[in-house]
Amino acid sequence: MAPVAPATHGNGIAMRAHLFVEGFSRSRSVEVVVATADWGAPDDLRARLADSRDRERVQRLEPRPSLSAGLTLAAGRALAERAADFALVHVMRLYLAPLLDALLDTPGGPRLSLDLDDLDADLFAAAGESDEADAFLRLERYYVPRLDGVCVAAQHERDRLAERAGAANVVCLPNAVVAPATPARSEFRYDLLFVGNLSYEPNIDAAHWLCDEILPLLPGVRLAIAGHAPPASVRALTAHPGVSVIADPASVAPLYAAAELAVVPLRRGSGTPIKAIEALAHERTLVATSVGGAGLPAGLVAVADGATEFAEHCRVLLADDARRCERERAGRDYVLAERTVDVVAAQIDQWASTILAP
Repeated sequence: MAPVAPATHGNGIAMRAHLFVEGFSRSRSVEVVVATADWGAPDDLRARLADSRDRERVQRLEPRPSLSAGLTLAAGRALAERAADFALVHVMRLYLAPLLDALLDTPGGPRLSLDLDDLDADLFAAAGESDEADAFLRLERYYVPRLDGVCVAAQHERDRLAERAGAANVVCLPNAVVAPATPARSEFRYDLLFVGNLSYEPNIDAAHWLCDEILPLLPGVRLAIAGHAPPASVRALTAHPGVSVIADPASVAPLYAAAELAVVPLRRGSGTPIKAIEALAHERTLVATSVGGAGLPAGLVAVADGATEFAEHCRVLLADDARRCERERAGRDYVLAERTVDVVAAQIDQWASTILAP
């Protein structure tokens, strides 16, 4: 069960959902359920207080995160009925975990697993939204220890979650991409390229930071910002000299082919951003913040968290063809060895087999 339809391209959630479909389907049949955000009105509180188990969850989990607020008892019971004969039910994203309540209350039911992908509690805390952060922490502490398997996308987050939730059932299953057979090359039209889901607030923040604070330190540099659904504030960044905004590109391959450097200037986020792995797969040298390059080996990414240092990395690499070529080869070799869908899907297959073992 995922909040979006799995896809080989597009936003990171869709691509991660596709990764798990690929992994689970290696050794078993898979049914995909897309849980839309239009849940209808939340249950009347009296309905949740009628059963002692639901009453305990109300006491421990309310108020739930806003993304969970509309999950109904009826939806959870419908999932339990539909999944009665399944061996494993896997849910993607912590805010969908309440849909597992009826299955948790059913002895002898299917094994249950959860992919948090991001640590939402940390994301909301970094954004200053303490109420949402606390709500996600409540979900973590309740659901993570009760499930048969839980995964995240980065090892440092695995360690943090395992300690915070007091659970030994957490593993790291990293993000992955479908690597192009041969990365394309074309005449460079952009010095820097930033690709991301531009409806996602941390990417919006990154685009503004890049244009407002970093680009002025790089006179004459041409920047392309590309991604899904850029809001008006991002489209307006074309007022900066040398900036192009490309909405909803049909393919990112031509953009990587036309760019000298890829940049991931995220200041908030978790896991290893798929955009960073994708850039390495397309043989682009990568400059990123510590958030944007999280989970990647040292030496593959030029890392800087300040605007001046970030701009200096870009300036040096744009002027050094030999160093760029060396990093391009090393980055692609790393992705082919460890971060393709084929490689990580095999890890997911093995993880599912471990969960399902008698």
